[in-house]
Amino acid sequence: DDISFWKQHWKNKIEIFNRTRLTDWDNYSSRRYYKILLEDIINEIGLEVENKKILEIGAGSGLLSLLMAAKGAEVYVVDILPEAIKYMQILEKKLRDVLPAFYGSVNYIINGFNEMTKEEVPYNYFDIVHNAGVIEEYDLNTAGNIILQMKNCARRGGIIIVGVPNFF
Repeated sequence: DDISFWKQHWKNKIEIFNRTRLTDWDNYSSRRYYKILLEDIINEIGLEVENKKILEIGAGSGLLSLLMAAKGAEVYVVDILPEAIKYMQILEKKLRDVLPAFYGSVNYIINGFNEMTKEEVPYNYFDIVHNAGVIEEYDLNTAGNIILQMKNCARRGGIIIVGVPNFF
């Protein structure tokens, strides 16, 4: 199933890091992709992320959100898998070591979309709520619930971004 696949995926990433000290940030293509994605988001929504409150639901590597934190955002990353959170923490340490101006904060939450509590992830709080490569994995009803949860977390006037893979 999907959970088993992703659990093994993050375990493998952690194992590779433990052996080689390399992460997704050390891969030129990955690093370039996330930098371009961040620039595109900033340009598209017309605002910087410094001092913004950011929530990523289904964060995976969390690299995009970590780059937002590096630019001064208060970031919350949510993933159901402890292995994904552990890998994000490895990436955060790497970024804090290599990016001299990393000055935002990162809050890690291990939970599923429908199990998040208002105490863990406040409602009506975030300037930007996003996910990428997540929602297409769910049936229409569940995807609708995820978007509703994202809406509940966004402040009035906040921005919701949902990215889906496009390999064309």
